Amino acid sequence: MTMGWFGNLFGGGTPEEKAVRAALKAAEKDAAALALFVRASGRDPEHASKAARKDAAHSLMLRSDARAIDAFRAIAADFPDDEADCLNQIGVCHHIAKDYGAAIENYEAAKRLGFDDSTLEENLAEARSQLARR
Repeated sequence: MTMGWFGNLFGGGTPEEKAVRAALKAAEKDAAALALFVRASGRDPEHASKAARKDAAHSLMLRSDARAIDAFRAIAADFPDDEADCLNQIGVCHHIAKDYGAAIENYEAAKRLGFDDSTLEENLAEARSQLARR
């Protein structure tokens, strides 16, 4: 028996209704992430500025979305002056995913290109420490 609109609004309903709501929520979340990726990769003409693209890539990163890495690579390709910053951000993406070896590679590449930030040094030290524990 269905609980009606009040039950649906507050999470009630049959198992099938709950499954449908969960699937719809997941689809909405994925659609939002895809829209962020489209923007970050430069395929959204209304939001093609470097700042808009970086904001979208950072949003993907905060969602732990693997597409953030490709987004930062696309930004680096289109804005070569920001390659060091993008490599640092790719390092952060790998760090979040606990791929410390890849994080270290990208942090070091950013450093070689002149990225100078105390946070990079802290992240690099932490990634090295985490990798050593494995």
